[in-house]
Amino acid sequence: MTSRRSFFGLGHDPDTTPRGAVHSPASVLPQFDLVACSHRTDFCAVCVERCPVDSALHMGRMAPVVDLDRCTGCGVCADVCPSPFGAVLMRPVEEVRLG
Repeated sequence: MTSRRSFFGLGHDPDTTPRGAVHSPASVLPQFDLVACSHRTDFCAVCVERCPVDSALHMGRMAPVVDLDRCTGCGVCADVCPSPFGAVLMRPVEEVRLG
């Protein structure tokens, strides 16, 4: 069976990648704008719920937290973010890891 991610050509396909497999490194990773994130005022977990990679995102106290070793940089979290201010910014890996 073809997954939706595979069908639409959205990169890493968690349905066909065995658990624990090493993923190819991402060139961009999500970074959350704490001011724009709706989780601060309303409980919003849309990005965590829609993330196709198990445990790549989890809810922190002020905003979602990214597991940099698991995230594939697919950008689904940025696409589904309901914040009118764009709380999820896709940044180059070097900026996210150093910042």
